[in-house]
Amino acid sequence: MTTFTTLTADVRRLYGETATTFTSDADILRWLNIGLRDWEADTGVQQKPQSVTTVSGTREYDIVDDVGNVQRVFYDDSPLLPVSYKVMTNYDEDTDETGIPGYYYVRFDDYQDIKIGLIPIPNDAKVLRYFYTQVEDTDYLDSANIPVPPDHRHAIVNFACAQWAATDGDITRYSLFSGVYKERKAQWEATGGLAGEAYPVMRYVDAW
Repeated sequence: MTTFTTLTADVRRLYGETATTFTSDADILRWLNIGLRDWEADTGVQQKPQSVTTVSGTREYDIVDDVGNVQRVFYDDSPLLPVSYKVMTNYDEDTDETGIPGYYYVRFDDYQDIKIGLIPIPNDAKVLRYFYTQVEDTDYLDSANIPVPPDHRHAIVNFACAQWAATDGDITRYSLFSGVYKERKAQWEATGGLAGEAYPVMRYVDAW
């Protein structure tokens, strides 16, 4: 990981403006966050893991409040397939069946708490592990904690520079910086990013 100070300095150095006269650190922070969200949407690099222990006979479990999207779920290290809650209630004739879960759904309960449900209902105490992205209005970056793995740092810096160029109305520099960003993202995806398992440390950030 890196610090906000060094990441901001990278952006200013690449863009060629080291003073804060026209562009503030707050602007750069906002652009870096936008870049990380865009990167995450296609690569899954900032998926966060959480886990709970299942209880025999209990279908649903509370999950963290900042979930934007549940990406993957594992029961006792076995992947589960997603299904909608509506489909489950409409077509699962035996909703009280117990066994080893093969499916999961995510829903809001009557109190607007987020629940993850398992089908069938688990019959044992096992680790239920899920990976998720945060809600859209959650900033990835702050002044204390920068969850940018080193291999992605240059790409995110170029994204921020592209946003800076767009703000300045500099189409040529915008095309240059955004082109580098897109090329880096395409390279990462082509070498196994979305398949994921070649880059486990980059994909799953346990703490920010």
